[in-house]
Amino acid sequence: MIMVRKNLVLYILCALFAASGTLFAQTPQSISNVSGSLAHAPGFLYVKFTAGSGITSYNIRLNATGSNALDAVLRQIGAYSVEPFVPAGAVGHNEHLFGFDRFVELKFHAPEGMSDEQAAALLSGANEIENVGRKFYFKTCFIPNDPLFSNQWGLTPTKMDLTQAWDLSKGDSNIVIADIDEGVNYNHEDLAANIALNRGEMGLDKNGKDKRTNGIDDDGDGYVDNWHGWDLSGPDSVTKPDNDPMPGPGLSHGTNVAGTFGGVPNNGLGVAGTGFNCRILALKASPDGGPTAGYINDGYAAILYAAAHHAQVMNCSWGGPASDFNASEKAQIQSLIDFATASGSLICAAAGNSAQNIDSTPFFPASLNGVLAVGASNENDVVSSFSNYGHRVDLYAPGQELETTEFPGNSAYTGGFGGTSGATPNVAGIAGLVFAKHPQWKPRYVKRQLVETVDPLASPTNKNLYWGRANAYKALKNMPSFPLIIVSDYSIDGVDRGTLDYPNNEYTLSVVFKNDAGDGTNLSATLFVPDAGGYTIGSSAIAHLGSMAANASMNQVFKFTRDGTDDGMHLPLYFDVTDGKTYHDTVVLTLSIINAPTLSITTYSVDGVVKDSLRSLTKEYTLDVTFKNTADSGNLTVNLGQIKGYTVQQATAGLGPVKPEATAIGEFKFTRDGTDDHKHLPMQFYVTYDSKPYIDTIGLTLNISATAGVANSDGMTSDNVVTLAPNPARTEAVAYFNISHEGRITIAISDMLGRTVRSFDAGMFAEGANHFPISLDGLAPGVYFIRLEAESGGVMAARIVIQ
Repeated sequence: MIMVRKNLVLYILCALFAASGTLFAQTPQSISNVSGSLAHAPGFLYVKFTAGSGITSYNIRLNATGSNALDAVLRQIGAYSVEPFVPAGAVGHNEHLFGFDRFVELKFHAPEGMSDEQAAALLSGANEIENVGRKFYFKTCFIPNDPLFSNQWGLTPTKMDLTQAWDLSKGDSNIVIADIDEGVNYNHEDLAANIALNRGEMGLDKNGKDKRTNGIDDDGDGYVDNWHGWDLSGPDSVTKPDNDPMPGPGLSHGTNVAGTFGGVPNNGLGVAGTGFNCRILALKASPDGGPTAGYINDGYAAILYAAAHHAQVMNCSWGGPASDFNASEKAQIQSLIDFATASGSLICAAAGNSAQNIDSTPFFPASLNGVLAVGASNENDVVSSFSNYGHRVDLYAPGQELETTEFPGNSAYTGGFGGTSGATPNVAGIAGLVFAKHPQWKPRYVKRQLVETVDPLASPTNKNLYWGRANAYKALKNMPSFPLIIVSDYSIDGVDRGTLDYPNNEYTLSVVFKNDAGDGTNLSATLFVPDAGGYTIGSSAIAHLGSMAANASMNQVFKFTRDGTDDGMHLPLYFDVTDGKTYHDTVVLTLSIINAPTLSITTYSVDGVVKDSLRSLTKEYTLDVTFKNTADSGNLTVNLGQIKGYTVQQATAGLGPVKPEATAIGEFKFTRDGTDDHKHLPMQFYVTYDSKPYIDTIGLTLNISATAGVANSDGMTSDNVVTLAPNPARTEAVAYFNISHEGRITIAISDMLGRTVRSFDAGMFAEGANHFPISLDGLAPGVYFIRLEAESGGVMAARIVIQ
């Protein structure tokens, strides 16, 4: 844990409180959706095809509609995407009753000088088109029913415009905003439902005890019983931290902050927080009492905690002069900020209340790289007289006489919260809304979007020093001016979102890159190997994407090979994406690895003789191979490949489902062709599973007898055959065989692993045809081999199945 002069550097809370309860409040307007002009989505049209065109929303393909005239119009308007208005079956398979199966959403990038209306007119003239319509934006009528909402002047349409913004995004319970402050009254009526809960520390443990209070780190995150936040400072900054982030007596600042971004909207109580459904991670970074109560002395430790627990946004309504830090301390603090940002967190920090230019008088943490610095503005959209300012202040937000939750008391409220402390959580909540709408965005893109969609401040007019006030609706509605390339889809070897299996196979990766923000030019994506390795790159490492309009997609193909150094579960691929100028990003595509079945050969038999040698060139051999699966389950098929040295008569063995560590037997038939070296015959097996393409090969080398094709002294040659009947059998089978000389025969019965389960002396047999009954009584059902052997070593054998 990095601690920065904990007992020397204390951070002041950037809040101002009104001296009286009198408020200058503006009642939010109810916006009508039936008067005035409506905006429409640019580059977007609803298109319905005629019933006689034969074109449906499920079979249409751009530039291949079946109509040359329609294809020409689509190219003329710059159409790049066409999707069904509703998925097949979405309305109970009755799409055709209302023509929904002929209704599509068309996106296009019209050439310069062509309006959306002109594009619609061109389409309407095509014979295949029934009608064309634009996609309109209707203004919201939503006003939350919180009784103090009318006092929240900063949320109105003429300020941060949360009423319209909430129609576009109401946040998400998966979006967590860390309140790093004096603590939070998590029992407050207007906060309790939005407190972030750690489910890993809730419920009953194996001993039936409540995980919230059992004194055990149930989820293994290093903190005991942290089920609703954490107190990093403890009661007095000396006692060790605990799991209770409730503020100390009279410390209301953190609860004020929580209500500003996290007050539960539309619950008929109190206020509405800007983050709507986003959750509050309560982190107490101030002692309950003592001389440092009310000062944030564990703020940076709390940032580390919040980053480790995946908070998308952190609210830091506190700070101090950068002059108090030496170079080493500054480096430590910046490293913490960098870690949090790399972990996916946007840090919103108060710019301070000293009316200073923080370009020349830096204020930490607001002045650190990667932090979104927030100043305060008033009801007249003027920078508040107390607020710090400068180029380094990214944007401003309402920060005076704010209505919010209060502590103590579980139903207490105040209308006097303010300062840059109040402005910052207003913005933190809006950042949560943006993250909810664009969950794949990185913190720097959320920050950039918030800054680029501000409303200009009325005065001062020097926007270099006083930029603008946050506008939630514009942040959610406006298309960003910067490109943002993401991977929207991919396939592996032709399988959509497929998985990897064996290392050392070259995979063909087809990637769909999508521009999820503003127009971009001269874009490229380069697959590169990180320091940790994991794969090697084949051809087409660089994809030249060129110009990509907002929402445009492009498919590119790469080839790579797993090198076997990954974790066996996931393989991250790294793409360096840039426009060669200001835009530069690393896009990571994480592929799943499925440990496919892996077969090895445990034993084999030739014509029923375990690991026997080959003797004849003309004989058709029966090869039984026992395969063992050393990895995951799969429905397996093994094929004996046709390579030099033999011809195959029976190539395929369907092993069926084979569980891990289980064995299965495959039977093959082949004949030596005489091109081997008369010592060894190498064979090759090809393995597939679950009807997937070839995944593995297994080699097996058979020995060739030095006396191949020569009669033995006892008259048994390699071409002698023993026949068993019946086969399959139950308790007895008769062996029929032919010998060229009188002699004694012994008989052995072995299982598929080569273990002898029964043997006996069958006696003397005359030259010529013979038969002998063999008792199978007492043997378990399965596959066995009956082996007849003369005293001099001549052998005949056959396979039998016992039922």
